[in-house]
Amino acid sequence: MQIRIWTFSRLVVLCALFNLNAFADTDLKQIEGRLYAGNDSGQYPLEAIEIRLLDQSGAVIANTRTTSEGRYAFDQIPAGNYRVQPDRQALARRELSTPPPQPVNLSGDSDLINVGTTVLYGKSLSCVPAAHSAKAPPAQATAAQLPAGGYTLQLMAGHKAASVQQFIDHHRLKDTYQLKVRRNGADWHLLLQGSYPSYKAARRAAASLPAGLRPWIRKVGSLRTCC
Repeated sequence: MQIRIWTFSRLVVLCALFNLNAFADTDLKQIEGRLYAGNDSGQYPLEAIEIRLLDQSGAVIANTRTTSEGRYAFDQIPAGNYRVQPDRQALARRELSTPPPQPVNLSGDSDLINVGTTVLYGKSLSCVPAAHSAKAPPAQATAAQLPAGGYTLQLMAGHKAASVQQFIDHHRLKDTYQLKVRRNGADWHLLLQGSYPSYKAARRAAASLPAGLRPWIRKVGSLRTCC
């Protein structure tokens, strides 16, 4: 009979390896969002557009494609700072505007970061639904007018205020406001809703939104300093 002697040092190494394997996935997170196209008549989801996830140096670390609903997602992403960028050439072929890379910070307690809905405009969008009557843009806000702390819900981001109003009309949203920011030389209109004292309160409010909306729960402080 063969007897194998396990030393204390070997047991320590095995325990360490076991612990590493057991907790290796605890910091992995998910990013999701939606990509739409539109003009003054309406909006529609962009399908089969490649979406790239870039690290801080600009290197592509993952890619995916939008679904028929314009949705995209990146799974099992380590915590850190990233940027989301649609395929510029694909957008140019459809004569759509090209957004700057959208920064995403994967930190905190949430395992899911929703970057909201981005609406792009173009010259020839024959698939857009028939126009509905134009309305006044949503309420405007400046960074200084935002609450001092807490959380808010970002429902979408677009280059034009009109796209924000169309999004509100389509989902019949109430009590929203708009924040105009400038990033990488381009204007963005963020559609925000509510002010909540905690992440849990904001998450409960997000769950009560109309079906299909997956807002990005954001710290108000990050919006006050970025704009």
